[in-house]
Amino acid sequence: MISAAASADAETGHSMFDWPEHTQTSPTRTSSIWILFPASITRLRGVLLVGIGSRRIIQVPSSAATTSCSCPAKVTFTVSPGIALPQMGAAMPRCRTMLSEMMLGTVTSPKTAVAWRSRRRTVAVECRFMSLIPVLAANSRFQIGLGLHVLAKANTMANPPERRSKMNPHFSRCMTLIFAMLVTITAQAQDAMKSAADDAQQKQPLGQVIRDKDRAVQTFDEHIVILSSPFMEGRLPGTAGMERAKDYMQEHFEASGLMTVFPTEQEGELSYRQVFPLGVSGTMVDQSLVAETGKARMEFELGSDFQMTGMGSDGDASGQLVFVGYAVGDGPDGYMSFDEDLDLEGKIALVLRFEPMDGEGRSLWSGSNDWTDAATFMNKISQLEKLGPEAVILVNTPGADDPRIRSLIKSSGQDTDEFPFFHMSTDAADRLVRSADRDGRTLMDLRRMADEQGTVISFDDTVVSLGGTMVNEQIEAENVGGLLSGRGELADQYIVIGGHLDHLGMGEFGSREGPGKLHPGADDNASGSIAVLMLADSLAQSYEDLPEDQDLRSIIFIGFSAEESGLNGSRWYADNPPRDIEDHVLMINFDMIGRVRDNKASISGTGTGTGLGGIVDPIAEKSELDITVRGNAGGGSDHISFLRKQVPILSGGSGGHADYHTSKDTSDMINREGAADIIDTFHEIALAAAMHPERFEFTQGQSQQRNTRPSVRLGVRINRDAENENGVTIRSVAEGGPAAQAGIMAGDVITSWNGEKIPAGTRGLQRLMMNAKPGDTVEILLLRDGREESVTVTLQARPG
Repeated sequence: MISAAASADAETGHSMFDWPEHTQTSPTRTSSIWILFPASITRLRGVLLVGIGSRRIIQVPSSAATTSCSCPAKVTFTVSPGIALPQMGAAMPRCRTMLSEMMLGTVTSPKTAVAWRSRRRTVAVECRFMSLIPVLAANSRFQIGLGLHVLAKANTMANPPERRSKMNPHFSRCMTLIFAMLVTITAQAQDAMKSAADDAQQKQPLGQVIRDKDRAVQTFDEHIVILSSPFMEGRLPGTAGMERAKDYMQEHFEASGLMTVFPTEQEGELSYRQVFPLGVSGTMVDQSLVAETGKARMEFELGSDFQMTGMGSDGDASGQLVFVGYAVGDGPDGYMSFDEDLDLEGKIALVLRFEPMDGEGRSLWSGSNDWTDAATFMNKISQLEKLGPEAVILVNTPGADDPRIRSLIKSSGQDTDEFPFFHMSTDAADRLVRSADRDGRTLMDLRRMADEQGTVISFDDTVVSLGGTMVNEQIEAENVGGLLSGRGELADQYIVIGGHLDHLGMGEFGSREGPGKLHPGADDNASGSIAVLMLADSLAQSYEDLPEDQDLRSIIFIGFSAEESGLNGSRWYADNPPRDIEDHVLMINFDMIGRVRDNKASISGTGTGTGLGGIVDPIAEKSELDITVRGNAGGGSDHISFLRKQVPILSGGSGGHADYHTSKDTSDMINREGAADIIDTFHEIALAAAMHPERFEFTQGQSQQRNTRPSVRLGVRINRDAENENGVTIRSVAEGGPAAQAGIMAGDVITSWNGEKIPAGTRGLQRLMMNAKPGDTVEILLLRDGREESVTVTLQARPG
């Protein structure tokens, strides 16, 4: 709702707006873009109205001029920003100069660019008010200041505008009309949605719930809504959304008083950004894939049937087609896709994606819905490199319970330069196999064979010719960091507090769903990035409050980029630190802290440095959370880059979940209070570590990851489809293996191992095997046809 005073201020340019000084230059040609997003839910004068989310554009003739903008003194709204739940609040907008932030009370909006006064009476504008900022509301009247995002584009620069000139009246009237439209849109829905409004008023608003929490929870809520909003585009490196996320992090580092820390090309100048090469962006051209099967010539369609990937080399290749199953070199229970002496020189390898699976299309080896390391591209490529194929065609495995089989990989980081690496759809590969196989088998037939045992089939009459050229462009990424200076005798020792800022964008790579949907990455890892932001602010305040003579270590706060594509940002930092790596005494990493369930969280790495357990244990003990403290480091995140440099680490998290690397990792699923508790706990840990008088010496042995695979083999395959509460059901028995020698048969149910009952599923059996050594004898109880039998098994060493 617009007041008369606000309109008058806009016309006269009153001091509510900080218009630019005359030193600003004026573009001779300008297009200012404003886009209006009406709120999905609006509350005006205490009446709940449901509006129509839409876009409104005002277009009037363009002019070679600069423009001025205005915004209302007060607007009353309840908003649903993006995919987040409704947020409510009150604030007075305040615009500052070009590319400055907009302040809404104590909350910072997305970056704002302000264009200047028009020299003519007509301008072209499209107005966007980004309703991204949640601000707390009063009970009786719900108000929010709309975040204003303006992008001014200029082709050439010319004369400066007049100093503090009067605003263009026509433009101001356009702005007033836009706000009037927003009110009108929501008012039109009042009658139709009145019953819904009455129901909604019986429920406690989310804003009230958040307001009742402490300030840390409120702050976390503000950050999580913004960083996981569609405005950030999934924070994929190289996108405009990631640029906004980096700007957001840097602005908060600056607001916390952190100093620049990274050297630049200009001698003596420092920056908040650490630029590093991310690799090359490859564009594949002149792609083709043709097969001569003896029955027909088959030309496959680029994009729907096949795609050349960036994982291999470019170039042309031709050769006889050979099916090699899953290309697994050393699987559980001695599984091997092919013999090591198989020669693929001059041939094209046809490879199944993932790994042996059951009738439901799930892994036979993982014991869960995930795949093991054997299914990774890198492992397949490393096995195939030993065989020397001319090229590799990876096919989407039919029947796999994985949404990625519905899409093709267009690009990825290069893993080999030994051969081209193509990707083929399930349907295209099935047509190829049916035409190539003399016995008329299908791709599913071949999959079932490979599920049971290693399978190699040579299609003697089929020659495949394929090729493509890759045009590469060097791309760069940036870490964002700031320095909190220490003092006294500890000032030259450094603690790094970090987490990765990047995510998967639209799922172009790494997605468990495949590309095409926005992956907000609220938990992974907007939540960890927020921990870095909030600790930068709280620790800076603590440093200021401590006595001047208190010795304190310096802290570098950092948001890493390109973690999802292989820990690239943290590895570059560790190899190119702004201070000597020998002076880094501790790294604290946050990755996925937003899904606290049952009040549980974890801290890993206390065994990687002397004295860390003495700091962490008592703080964790008194925490409001149920914290599991682990001595080992854990894996899979940016702290690994520091372990390589023998820097002790601590890592905080709340555990994995089914929404990991999917479009469902959204802000409405985040436990704000639990995440804030983790951050509070680590504030105490970081502050204690900063004051700890002794250096944390790296402890080599405790940092090593424990092998999660048994060193022994039983020689059986478990039937995961058979539900049996008494133990695990044997699907098949390897010929000549320990189980076969002891007389165990397919269909037996193993119920006990050396007197210890085995729970249903594979994890219990695997745990018991982890504690065994080759040559150990084990008494096994089993059920066979309803009768209990006892056998003695002598365990063998696992191959490799």
